[in-house]
Amino acid sequence: MAGRPGPRHAEAVQIRTATAADWPAIWPFLHAIVAAGETYTYPRDLDEATAREMWLLAPPGRTVVAVDDTGTVLGTAKMNPNHMGGASHIAGASFMVDP
Repeated sequence: MAGRPGPRHAEAVQIRTATAADWPAIWPFLHAIVAAGETYTYPRDLDEATAREMWLLAPPGRTVVAVDDTGTVLGTAKMNPNHMGGASHIAGASFMVDP
């Protein structure tokens, strides 16, 4: 597409714990991916407040972001226990990448 920049190639990608300050960068692509309804079973009309609560997890869950050398959020992942008690060692994970 004319006028649109080509793919960026970062010198380095860092994976770090997501913070509340990362949410404004995560929400637009998370929202678009969920609304498309092609990969996640979340409601397509998932509102931002509910999405934030579901995605930015408190321990023992963990949410991370992948950022390039400029600090741009490229993607995110969350890891969480699937069960409580004796099965708490069984975990699940979800990943999203900004298209």
